[in-house]
Amino acid sequence: MKGFSMAKVNVFFDGGCPLCKREVNLYSKLDKDNEICWVNVAEEEFSAPENYTKNILLSRFHARDIDGQYYSGAKAFFLVWSKLRGWKTFAKLGRFKLVVWIAEYLYKFFLIVRPFIQAPFALYDRLFVKLKRD
Repeated sequence: MKGFSMAKVNVFFDGGCPLCKREVNLYSKLDKDNEICWVNVAEEEFSAPENYTKNILLSRFHARDIDGQYYSGAKAFFLVWSKLRGWKTFAKLGRFKLVVWIAEYLYKFFLIVRPFIQAPFALYDRLFVKLKRD
């Protein structure tokens, strides 16, 4: 999950977010063709790409396609889904501007409530995941 790949879609995710980690874990299992490079922005040694900062990349979901084009929010999700088995048909909805607009609106709402949603996951991880490792 370290570094960037010029031959793959790069997904920049917040590895400090328990909800995000679960989502990336699911997506990485579905990435049977290994088309996505998962880049954990929360790692200390992470170095942001040109024109981006760590805070910008942590603020919302970002992805870079093979041609170097960056996407964020709903458009980034549609890009990722286009690479995942079982999601490719769903990703085709991203061709419709209205669908992308609605998805982006919902994603912006999610960003507002995300701290409240991830709190129970963080608590679970602190209480139970740590116990499993010990």
